[in-house]
Amino acid sequence: MLASARPEAATHRSPGGADRLALACFLCLAFGFVYGPAALNMGGGAIGSPSSVPEWLGVAALGVTVWRFGGGAVLDAGDWLAIGVAALLLIHPAPWSPALALTVAGLRLAFGRRERVRTAGRLCLGFSWVYLWGALLFNGLAPWLLPLETALAFIPLAFVQTFKLSGATIEAANGFSVVVLPACSAFSNTVRTAFMWLALCAFLDIGVNGRVARYLAASIALVVLVNSARIALMATSYDHYRYWHDGAGEVWFSALLLASCLVPFYLMAVQTRQSHD
Repeated sequence: MLASARPEAATHRSPGGADRLALACFLCLAFGFVYGPAALNMGGGAIGSPSSVPEWLGVAALGVTVWRFGGGAVLDAGDWLAIGVAALLLIHPAPWSPALALTVAGLRLAFGRRERVRTAGRLCLGFSWVYLWGALLFNGLAPWLLPLETALAFIPLAFVQTFKLSGATIEAANGFSVVVLPACSAFSNTVRTAFMWLALCAFLDIGVNGRVARYLAASIALVVLVNSARIALMATSYDHYRYWHDGAGEVWFSALLLASCLVPFYLMAVQTRQSHD
């Protein structure tokens, strides 16, 4: 019995190495189609290059997660099928095909048997939201979302009678006005904040649970408030607009956004570690 058990263990270990290798190859292909054309100055890339800290962090987190698969078999037949279909989608020349491929693979892996497989799936879905689905959703919501964000920014100015709210525009009595454009919305920052949380959780091997969701909701609320405060400050005068939009205030704004993401995450990670001790 002992002699026959050793070959079985060896044959069981071999597919596990194939699991890690297959998923790594698929991810390399997907990110190659996303970032490769611009990196080679060929044009036509879906995104170009990782344009933010969350994207770079996500690429690294996926690499670490897949490496942690080890030599054990972690993927089932359904996972292999989803990865195969996703790889075929990469053949399509459309710029959205990598995001769709990551969506197909992510939807399957996010419900995998093991936590690290589910982590890889969530990261794939996160990338697809950053690349495609988030923008599509925002385009549909923008006519309602932009006036709502403008109204939120107008709240502290409502106590000053010299300001007036009109749709996505805040007007001052001196004729100066600020229009909240899609690029000024907090929506993309909330998507990237959530994605950055997924990546950080993957690095620390923290599973997604109710505690993570609560702290993430607080983090997103902070991001929205910081963005609204910036819009309110820009609406007060042209000098303030230049400072917070193009000057040193933009640096402060970026720092506050990063703090809004990292401080709640740190508090969540500390509480999670304490609960495990």
